[in-house]
Amino acid sequence: MGRSGSYSKTIIYSMDECFGKYRVGPINSNRKNSEIHHIVQNLLKEINMKKFQYNYPHQLSGGMKQKVSIARCLANNPDILLMDEPSNSLDYFTKRRIYDFILNLWKKKNLTILLVTHDIEDALRLSTKIIILSDRPAKIIATLHLEDDRNIPRLKDKILSMIEKGKD
Repeated sequence: MGRSGSYSKTIIYSMDECFGKYRVGPINSNRKNSEIHHIVQNLLKEINMKKFQYNYPHQLSGGMKQKVSIARCLANNPDILLMDEPSNSLDYFTKRRIYDFILNLWKKKNLTILLVTHDIEDALRLSTKIIILSDRPAKIIATLHLEDDRNIPRLKDKILSMIEKGKD
């Protein structure tokens, strides 16, 4: 089984520069300091945050903190990335930038990304397959495979209808 990364909300440490914590995964895998430095520098470049590498969390915007959290997972070169509500509490424009970042990441790294969200539009914009769960105890209500050409309003109505039927 491959490696996985878990991304849950924006959790970064306040007492260290944001990117100092990148080193945790690679250090635990017994890599050399030069290799760890190379991994961190490549990630900083990839997420377009090199000039913020010595900033503390309180100095970053919400979107920047999201990128830091995702990149910390990427430091371990996972095959699967679990994302729990990746755009929760972000404004509309920051959310759109994070969507673009996630989609580019998915295409570039060929990662499997498991997205957990309550936001139907997040699911529609970021997914190729949507699994709809019922209320507790959670059961699969429906599975929806998405085409490339997506009619968001129509699909949103379809999902809402599936959810309502699943409540019965």
